[in-house]
Amino acid sequence: MFVVIQPTKAADRGWVVNPFASNPWWCVFAAVPPSLLAMILIFMDQQITAVIVNRKENKLRVSANDYVHGGPVGVSKRRLVRDGCHEVKQVSHAL
Repeated sequence: MFVVIQPTKAADRGWVVNPFASNPWWCVFAAVPPSLLAMILIFMDQQITAVIVNRKENKLRVSANDYVHGGPVGVSKRRLVRDGCHEVKQVSHAL
């Protein structure tokens, strides 16, 4: 049983949709400030979280396991994405 994958309106358009076809030209410039704010927000969230986690009160230390663990996790994540699990945010939850 084969499934044919095609765009929703295959007769009207192909796989690549021109973003400027139905939007005014100024939408590109109007999208820049919100996208910059979102980028700054995500960056600051990551930095603040790293500062909180890496405080001396938490007494975290790096072990050899931290370096060895990266290889299998990378391979597992690549396999999950290849097999269609695009919604996996944390690889450790999927394993």
